[in-house]
Amino acid sequence: ASLSPPPPTALKALQSPTPSPAPSSDPLTLPVTGMSCSSCVARVTSSCPPTLDVSNDTYKLSLSVSLITNTAKITAVPTPPDDDVARRIADAVAARIVDVGFGVPRTPQPPEHLLWRSKFYFSLFFGLPLAT
Repeated sequence: ASLSPPPPTALKALQSPTPSPAPSSDPLTLPVTGMSCSSCVARVTSSCPPTLDVSNDTYKLSLSVSLITNTAKITAVPTPPDDDVARRIADAVAARIVDVGFGVPRTPQPPEHLLWRSKFYFSLFFGLPLAT
């Protein structure tokens, strides 16, 4: 009894899995500073306008805010056609967040653990007594 190889269609199905459908809209993520409680999250969430007109198109917006990561994810329906429109949507939402009293840094911030690590090394280096 000899074993025959599996049919090529079975191998092809194993090698290239069926891709999952892409989500209908991609969120844009903004860093948000100054949040310390769930009330702050509610204020940031309520600052997002329900609709926004950009480039003669109307986008339905929703905002998901995380206190743990200090981020706000913007979901626009329909999906913005290019990065320029997505950036204008993010800028408009960022302006609303700033209007209610929170910060939206324009430059990328280094992760907090890197800041703590550099402060630790600085204090370790300058905090050790010098041997005479």
